[in-house]
Amino acid sequence: MRKIVLLALAALLLGLGACGGGNTEETDSVETIVYSEGFFNLERDGDITWRWMEPEGVIKLKNTGIDMTLRITARPPLQQLKNTPKIKITFNGAILEEVEASSETLTKEYSITPAQQGAGEWSELHITSDGYFVPKLVDKNSPDERRLALSLTGLSWQPR
Repeated sequence: MRKIVLLALAALLLGLGACGGGNTEETDSVETIVYSEGFFNLERDGDITWRWMEPEGVIKLKNTGIDMTLRITARPPLQQLKNTPKIKITFNGAILEEVEASSETLTKEYSITPAQQGAGEWSELHITSDGYFVPKLVDKNSPDERRLALSLTGLSWQPR
Protein backbone atom coordinates (compact mmCIF):
# COMPACT_ATOMS: atom_id res chain seq x y z
CA MET A 1 0.00 0.00 0.00
CA ARG A 2 2.86 2.37 0.85
CA LYS A 3 4.40 1.81 -2.61
CA ILE A 4 1.09 2.67 -4.29
CA VAL A 5 0.78 5.91 -2.30
CA LEU A 6 4.39 6.87 -3.09
CA LEU A 7 3.92 6.11 -6.79
CA ALA A 8 0.69 8.13 -6.88
CA LEU A 9 2.42 11.06 -5.15
CA ALA A 10 5.36 10.89 -7.57
CA ALA A 11 2.99 10.83 -10.56
CA LEU A 12 1.10 13.84 -9.18
CA LEU A 13 4.31 15.82 -8.67
CA LEU A 14 5.55 14.96 -12.16
CA GLY A 15 2.20 16.00 -13.62
CA LEU A 16 2.28 19.32 -11.77
CA GLY A 17 5.84 19.97 -12.93
CA ALA A 18 4.86 19.38 -16.55
CA CYS A 19 1.89 21.77 -16.49
CA GLY A 20 1.98 25.12 -18.22
CA GLY A 21 4.15 26.61 -20.89
CA GLY A 22 5.52 29.87 -22.12
CA ASN A 23 2.42 31.95 -21.57
CA THR A 24 1.27 31.02 -18.10
CA GLU A 25 1.14 33.45 -15.24
CA GLU A 26 2.98 32.33 -12.15
CA THR A 27 3.36 34.39 -9.00
CA ASP A 28 6.40 34.70 -6.75
CA SER A 29 7.29 36.70 -3.64
CA VAL A 30 3.86 37.05 -2.02
CA GLU A 31 2.31 38.26 -5.25
CA THR A 32 4.72 41.12 -5.90
CA ILE A 33 6.15 39.45 -9.02
CA VAL A 34 3.99 37.74 -11.66
CA TYR A 35 5.66 35.97 -14.60
CA SER A 36 3.33 36.54 -17.51
CA GLU A 37 3.72 36.13 -21.27
CA GLY A 38 6.86 34.57 -22.65
CA PHE A 39 8.12 32.77 -19.55
CA PHE A 40 8.27 29.03 -18.99
CA ASN A 41 7.86 27.21 -15.69
CA LEU A 42 10.62 27.29 -13.11
CA GLU A 43 13.34 24.68 -13.71
CA ARG A 44 15.67 23.25 -11.09
CA ASP A 45 18.97 21.39 -10.86
CA GLY A 46 19.71 20.80 -7.18
CA ASP A 47 19.81 24.22 -5.50
CA ILE A 48 20.04 26.11 -8.80
CA THR A 49 16.82 27.44 -10.37
CA TRP A 50 16.08 29.34 -13.56
CA ARG A 51 13.21 30.23 -15.84
CA TRP A 52 13.60 30.27 -19.63
CA MET A 53 12.21 33.17 -21.59
CA GLU A 54 11.07 33.28 -25.21
CA PRO A 55 12.38 36.17 -27.37
CA GLU A 56 9.96 38.46 -25.49
CA GLY A 57 8.85 38.17 -21.89
CA VAL A 58 6.58 40.21 -19.65
CA ILE A 59 6.77 40.35 -15.86
CA LYS A 60 4.26 42.23 -13.73
CA LEU A 61 5.65 43.97 -10.63
CA LYS A 62 3.38 45.17 -7.83
CA ASN A 63 3.53 48.94 -7.47
CA THR A 64 4.54 50.06 -3.99
CA GLY A 65 4.49 53.87 -4.07
CA ILE A 66 8.07 53.92 -2.69
CA ASP A 67 11.54 53.85 -4.24
CA MET A 68 12.41 50.31 -5.33
CA THR A 69 15.42 48.39 -6.60
CA LEU A 70 14.92 46.05 -9.55
CA ARG A 71 17.68 43.47 -9.94
CA ILE A 72 17.82 41.09 -12.91
CA THR A 73 20.29 38.22 -13.31
CA ALA A 74 20.19 36.18 -16.52
CA ARG A 75 22.27 33.91 -18.72
CA PRO A 76 22.09 34.32 -22.49
CA PRO A 77 22.62 31.03 -24.38
CA LEU A 78 25.83 32.32 -26.03
CA GLN A 79 27.18 28.88 -26.96
CA GLN A 80 24.05 28.08 -28.97
CA LEU A 81 23.86 31.42 -30.82
CA LYS A 82 25.76 32.60 -33.89
CA ASN A 83 25.69 36.28 -32.88
CA THR A 84 25.82 38.13 -29.58
CA PRO A 85 22.20 38.81 -28.58
CA LYS A 86 20.92 42.31 -27.95
CA ILE A 87 18.77 42.54 -24.83
CA LYS A 88 16.29 45.38 -24.29
CA ILE A 89 14.82 46.05 -20.85
CA THR A 90 11.73 48.25 -20.69
CA PHE A 91 9.77 49.35 -17.62
CA ASN A 92 6.22 50.66 -18.19
CA GLY A 93 7.10 51.54 -21.79
CA ALA A 94 10.33 53.42 -20.96
CA ILE A 95 13.59 51.82 -22.05
CA LEU A 96 15.84 51.22 -19.05
CA GLU A 97 18.70 49.80 -21.11
CA GLU A 98 19.71 48.11 -24.34
CA VAL A 99 22.79 45.93 -24.02
CA GLU A 100 24.76 43.34 -25.96
CA ALA A 101 24.85 40.21 -23.81
CA SER A 102 28.45 39.25 -24.47
CA SER A 103 29.21 37.59 -21.12
CA GLU A 104 27.98 34.34 -19.55
CA THR A 105 26.04 36.22 -16.87
CA LEU A 106 24.07 39.42 -17.29
CA THR A 107 23.40 41.29 -14.04
CA LYS A 108 21.51 44.57 -14.08
CA GLU A 109 20.22 46.75 -11.26
CA TYR A 110 17.87 49.72 -11.59
CA SER A 111 16.48 52.28 -9.15
CA ILE A 112 12.77 52.69 -9.81
CA THR A 113 10.89 55.70 -8.42
CA PRO A 114 7.19 55.86 -7.50
CA ALA A 115 6.67 58.11 -10.55
CA GLN A 116 8.12 55.40 -12.85
CA GLN A 117 5.75 52.87 -11.27
CA GLY A 118 2.74 54.97 -12.22
CA ALA A 119 -0.69 55.09 -10.64
CA GLY A 120 -1.84 51.56 -11.45
CA GLU A 121 -1.63 48.49 -9.23
CA TRP A 122 1.05 46.81 -11.37
CA SER A 123 4.00 47.84 -13.53
CA GLU A 124 5.15 45.87 -16.58
CA LEU A 125 8.72 44.84 -17.15
CA HIS A 126 9.40 43.80 -20.76
CA ILE A 127 12.58 41.96 -21.66
CA THR A 128 13.37 41.19 -25.27
CA SER A 129 16.24 39.41 -26.98
CA ASP A 130 17.00 39.32 -30.70
CA GLY A 131 18.64 35.88 -30.40
CA TYR A 132 17.23 32.50 -29.49
CA PHE A 133 17.74 28.82 -30.15
CA VAL A 134 15.53 25.75 -30.35
CA PRO A 135 17.10 22.76 -28.51
CA LYS A 136 15.64 20.26 -30.99
CA LEU A 137 17.39 22.03 -33.87
CA VAL A 138 20.72 21.96 -31.99
CA ASP A 139 20.40 18.33 -30.81
CA LYS A 140 18.23 16.06 -32.96
CA ASN A 141 17.62 13.79 -29.92
CA SER A 142 16.08 16.61 -27.88
CA PRO A 143 12.27 16.71 -27.77
CA ASP A 144 12.38 20.39 -26.72
CA GLU A 145 10.89 22.66 -29.41
CA ARG A 146 10.79 25.84 -27.32
CA ARG A 147 12.38 29.08 -28.55
CA LEU A 148 14.84 29.86 -25.72
CA ALA A 149 16.28 33.37 -25.66
CA LEU A 150 17.33 34.03 -22.07
CA SER A 151 17.63 32.02 -18.87
CA LEU A 152 16.43 34.22 -16.01
CA THR A 153 18.33 33.09 -12.91
CA GLY A 154 17.33 35.86 -10.53
CA LEU A 155 14.82 38.66 -10.20
CA SER A 156 14.23 40.82 -7.14
CA TRP A 157 11.92 43.76 -6.53
CA GLN A 158 12.88 45.26 -3.18
CA PRO A 159 12.49 48.59 -1.37
CA ARG A 160 15.54 50.83 -1.78
